[in-house]
Amino acid sequence: MLNRMDMLIEKYRKKMVESAKREGLSSASTVRASQQLDRLLNIGGRMQDASN
Repeated sequence: MLNRMDMLIEKYRKKMVESAKREGLSSASTVRASQQLDRLLNIGGRMQDASN
């Protein structure tokens, strides 16, 4: 089962992919979604490191 962080990561990954398909890789909305995804992945990685 996916936890909340995994669900958020998947949400922003899909948002980024759809934006890239619609508007291109360098569009503002694609870049924003990519940046948010990066933040979530970094937080998730730190959380995982802390639990080990």
